[in-house]
Amino acid sequence: MVSNVSPQLGGGSGLTLRAAAAYDRTARLFATYEPALAVGVGAVALGYLLLRRRLGLALTAIRDHEAGA
Repeated sequence: MVSNVSPQLGGGSGLTLRAAAAYDRTARLFATYEPALAVGVGAVALGYLLLRRRLGLALTAIRDHEAGA
């Protein structure tokens, strides 16, 4: 069975990238958690705002009853 895992990156063995190994584990977790949280909250906010604007209301009307919209 051929593997596409690059040994230089430590793939498949759970090793961290060498550049990231200079930081402690807690700092690495926060460095990935905070941007992911920001992207998630931003996506939900963007979806909410889009659906509440004129375009979102028009798309909702078309979805509900195309002929009536």
